[in-house]
Amino acid sequence: MRNFANLNSSCVLGINYVIDNENYSHVLEFSKLMKDYEEIDKHIFRIESDEEPTSDEYIRDLKKQRLKLKDELHGIIKEE
Repeated sequence: MRNFANLNSSCVLGINYVIDNENYSHVLEFSKLMKDYEEIDKHIFRIESDEEPTSDEYIRDLKKQRLKLKDELHGIIKEE
């Protein structure tokens, strides 16, 4: 751990995090969910800025998916 701290590294999220055998599956799951969340969020942004026309039902479904992912991400963060 001290060796890692001596690297003076920084993370995009503003934290340094050591990935080991005990937590790699949580980190992998979080990364996948975050990627999915960002893709849906960008898609919603394009729709709401009139770059992509769509139906109200479709955007409502996307927002539900985004909320579900956000809840899952929050649950993982609370576990840590």
